[in-house]
Amino acid sequence: KKGYDGMSDIERLQGRIMAALDRIGQGLDALVPADDGQQADAGEVSALREAIEEERLANAQLEERVKQLNARTRAAEEAAKADAQAAAEHRASHAEALRRADSEIQALRKANQQLRDNNAALREAKLQQIAAGRNHPYHWAGFTLWGSP
Repeated sequence: KKGYDGMSDIERLQGRIMAALDRIGQGLDALVPADDGQQADAGEVSALREAIEEERLANAQLEERVKQLNARTRAAEEAAKADAQAAAEHRASHAEALRRADSEIQALRKANQQLRDNNAALREAKLQQIAAGRNHPYHWAGFTLWGSP
């Protein structure tokens, strides 16, 4: 048994009450004129009618309770659906944010690698200038403003 199902218990009890009402009705039919012409005891008929009314009242109360439980169940199911949908949307927005962040990280890595490559090229060029005897600060710039050395 997976779990307690209160709704099926209520439906089972409602079925039992309906069966009891049918049996009481059959009992009343049997008591109404007997074959030998005698009338059924009026007190007994009155008691049976009261029992029927009590059972009908109990049945009506159970039906109302079933309606309330069904309404609560539907409300809980709708709330669960709404929560699940909100969670799915939340996960989707997080996934999109992660994709954007990953894209930005990849772009930064690429830019960082380009800067490293540029620095390495500048270092190499500076080492070549030093090796060529151009060690004066005038040659340190990548360009000259005016004149020549």
